[in-house]
Amino acid sequence: MACKAPKANSYQDFWQLLVAGETATGGWPEDRRYLSRLWSGPDAGFAGKVRNFTNSMRGGYLDDVDMFDARLFGISPREARLMDPQHRLLMEQSWQALLDAAIDPRKLAGSQTGVFFGLCSYDYGLIGHEMPDRVSPYSALGVAHCIASNHVSYSLGLQGPSITVDAACAASAMAIHLGVQSLLSGECDLVLAGGANLVLSPVVNVSFEMAEMLSSQGRCATFDRAADGYVRGEAIGVIALKRLEDAGDDPIHAVISATASNQDGRTSSITVPSGAAQETLLRRCYDKGGITPDAVTFVEAHGTGTPVGDPIEANALSRVFSGRETPCRIASLKANFGHSEAAAGMLSTIKTALALRNRFLPPHVGAAAPITPFADAGAPIALVTDGERLHAAAGSPIFAGISAFGFGGTNVHLLLRSHEAEDDWQPPADDGPATITLSAHSVDALDQARISWADYFASLDAPDFQLAAAMTRRACGGERFRIEVAATSAPEAAAALRDAPIAPNPPETKDEFCDLPIRRRPASPPPAYPFMRKRYWAYDYDKAPSSNGRDPTDSASAASAAFPEAMTLDFSAGYIANHRIAQTVIVPGASIMMAIRSALLPYCNGDALEIRDMRFRSAIIIDPAAAAEGSSTTLRLAKEAEDTYRVTVVSDADGVVRAEGLAVRKAL
Repeated sequence: MACKAPKANSYQDFWQLLVAGETATGGWPEDRRYLSRLWSGPDAGFAGKVRNFTNSMRGGYLDDVDMFDARLFGISPREARLMDPQHRLLMEQSWQALLDAAIDPRKLAGSQTGVFFGLCSYDYGLIGHEMPDRVSPYSALGVAHCIASNHVSYSLGLQGPSITVDAACAASAMAIHLGVQSLLSGECDLVLAGGANLVLSPVVNVSFEMAEMLSSQGRCATFDRAADGYVRGEAIGVIALKRLEDAGDDPIHAVISATASNQDGRTSSITVPSGAAQETLLRRCYDKGGITPDAVTFVEAHGTGTPVGDPIEANALSRVFSGRETPCRIASLKANFGHSEAAAGMLSTIKTALALRNRFLPPHVGAAAPITPFADAGAPIALVTDGERLHAAAGSPIFAGISAFGFGGTNVHLLLRSHEAEDDWQPPADDGPATITLSAHSVDALDQARISWADYFASLDAPDFQLAAAMTRRACGGERFRIEVAATSAPEAAAALRDAPIAPNPPETKDEFCDLPIRRRPASPPPAYPFMRKRYWAYDYDKAPSSNGRDPTDSASAASAAFPEAMTLDFSAGYIANHRIAQTVIVPGASIMMAIRSALLPYCNGDALEIRDMRFRSAIIIDPAAAAEGSSTTLRLAKEAEDTYRVTVVSDADGVVRAEGLAVRKAL
């Protein structure tokens, strides 16, 4: 699994915030004013209306939502600018979730892998479609909800179902429900289920404020007597699902025992929930899972903090769990992060899986004066007021439920249980040097990975050293550039990584990916994949300092590495061997330019590369008998000006210059 939540860039950060009982909500980010033309465009008067609803703009916000590693997914800058950032972030989190599941994303092409996403926010369309002068072939595709799942399927070559569902606040839970059904029917062998929610425009906030759905206090006081509405939140989350019998040695966070969905039907208003429908849903889900409500230890409630919805849900839970000897524990993370709407069910699922894996329930915050029935003595449900350890009889799983209710009446409930697995990992018998291997799709990405892993090893406890070393390949996979070092301790590994040279990954190791049966993770979570993210937005917003001091137009998150002085060009492609003049294999001039481009692009961190003023002095001739192996040819570079390099192509056998010209790196 993988997620980003307010003040949390990974599920490990997310869990730490929950355990600490912290809240991650705040005011409307200052730099969002530059993401929305409504603040400064022809409709600038709208800003005055927004200011009348100050608290409605409070919420849980992500950082750098305009950043994306387009190059990793083969997406052009022009297309990336017009892609809804929700789509972009779902692509990155899908990649990270697969690596967390010990699955190489590059090896899934052609597989029956399904993608089921939940979305309901359309803010990027609101702020993008008002610019008729910017309309392009990517405009409609960029904001269409269906493309969110389709883009992941397309980029990875997945051939299972690819569906985006809008069930409002139940959307991502519904995506899980549909993904589970697809797995059980045999339609898929692997599923990526996810959800996303970004608040990029104040329009929806103002509408919800007028409908009296948002909190005048600027917080989610879930299950508290003072609750008067919710605050909106942002999040991205993706989980990888398999049938349990197919999981093998995969690291398993938790097991989904059953899922169920229904609809409220006719109520007093389309946004008013039905307690009877919720009660029916929970009982049906537990019946499908083969348990009674007495077996459920914990429920992560929908609990948004509205004075209408919270009592209805609390009373439905009380009826479901009536007659228990010990109360069922209830909590809702909305008070920590705000209500992330389409992504809410996904965050709740990740929280519950982590609670089951760590055998710990984080505290429910924001309920100083709990509503009935939580305030009643002897009630069958109780809020998790303090963090609590989870206990189960030997050999017995712990069961937990998750509720997600859409404001249009769609209800989903999931039943999860804990998973016990033997730890098959055994360190080498001689406890000798461990090999640490990092690889990435560009030099800059690998340099970032090197720093992250060096810091990680420097902080690592000794018992986890060999395990962490074995996981380095699993964290990055076999890609274009590579660092490999040997070390006998974590401090030695940290020092070696900082000094190790970056080299092209040999062809015979490019497909290398760790397949060791590692069911256990190190106590300290390893670094995430080194995404090299740049800013992409539908228009060029004015430069202005953000609240954290970062220029919102700054496109680079890390300094780019300089081109090396020399590198070998690859002319082994089959079409080159077939390019013959009088039975002599001659490398075409266009192929020389393409080889130069392929060699230099990984050093550009997504910038454009212009090759110009090329002069071809003499042909590169390849012996037909060795055509499949190409020719030993070196590309030499000499810096002439900032981001401008003289390129010279030289045959190694005789030192003859075959071609020369200029390579110019340009920011997009």
